[in-house]
Amino acid sequence: MKKIVVIVSVVIGLIVVLSLSAYLVIDNMLLLDNSIVKDKNFVIDVHKKEKLSNVLKVKEKILDDRELFYEEIGDKKVSFVYLNKNNKKRRAEIKINVVDKVKPLVFGANYFKSYQGVKKDFTKNFLVLDNYDREVKKEILNDIDIEKIGKYKLTLKVTDSSNNVTTKDFTVEIIEKPKDNKDTTKPAKRVGIKYEDIYAEHKNDKTKIGIDISKWQGNVDFEKLKKANVEFVMIRLGYQTGFGKELILDKYYEQNIKLANKYGIKAGVYFYSYASNLKEAKEQAEFVKKHIKNYKIDMPVAFDFEDWKNIGLAKLSIYDINKNAKTFLNEIKKDGYKVMNYGSKHYLENIWDIDYPTWLAHYTKKTNYSKEYKMWQLTENGLISGIQGFVDVNVLYE
Repeated sequence: MKKIVVIVSVVIGLIVVLSLSAYLVIDNMLLLDNSIVKDKNFVIDVHKKEKLSNVLKVKEKILDDRELFYEEIGDKKVSFVYLNKNNKKRRAEIKINVVDKVKPLVFGANYFKSYQGVKKDFTKNFLVLDNYDREVKKEILNDIDIEKIGKYKLTLKVTDSSNNVTTKDFTVEIIEKPKDNKDTTKPAKRVGIKYEDIYAEHKNDKTKIGIDISKWQGNVDFEKLKKANVEFVMIRLGYQTGFGKELILDKYYEQNIKLANKYGIKAGVYFYSYASNLKEAKEQAEFVKKHIKNYKIDMPVAFDFEDWKNIGLAKLSIYDINKNAKTFLNEIKKDGYKVMNYGSKHYLENIWDIDYPTWLAHYTKKTNYSKEYKMWQLTENGLISGIQGFVDVNVLYE
């Protein structure tokens, strides 16, 4: 009988020990407990970095707090670990709705002329870009009679896939078509600015004054440039012939870079890009690296994307444009080169969002561009000994 009692006691003891152990194991496991997020809706903007804790907004401590970032809209599952009120680790799972709340951008004039009887798609008069969508819905509100001379008030309505809407009012004047097709408009006369005057005005201990050149300047006399106090030259290395098209080395690149090195003028390069995806951006970076590796490159390598007139052909979002540029610049920087992004004031203010140094193009006496910039292209009408015709002049800030 005693033997049976002992055996029973041992069994009961084992059961207690095993039960306690099981409880401790289970208690320390990351049990799923969604009680702290029950009946809550979570939203985050696409392409915007946000801390998980800022999205959740709960009093419990998040043990694996991290930065969230999404490139696509829609519901995303997120799991995380937190400490409950009993200071025990628990796991929770939520759905975050990634949304696009940004309206499309529309750029264009407020007034256009059009010939009587000529049918036109007036949506093509505008540059339309969206932060997320590669294509948006464009429609013209109000009616126009192209057979009747007069002024018509119209509205362009642009709608993206998230139903964000932008409208722009404009006027079209229908005018009589001329009897002959001769264009009597005289081109505006270009007024040159002497390089020596720009140098005298902008040169100081914290600046360098230079130019940028391509095949359009033809044969450049670098000996004369040196004597004219050109402190650096940005040389077009090459260009893409259009969206999805081939890469071409600038006709005068090799000659220009060799002469810049020979005469001790600091040299950088730029590539005129039509990159419409990351693959193309990387290929263009490799193309550039291949053609600079044997030369002295003191100045940055610049990414130059500027054919906004035909951007619709590429079907790119604003995010795509920036990501392509960043990819190109990242690939160049990997090999130890300095980099920068080129852009005019308008597009730098409205489209570009890049952390790398900026090469600002703004043709004016004094720029009012409010963000930081490393180099300022202040005119395209520079005149200097050694170059036939006009040349871009730049100020580098050190």
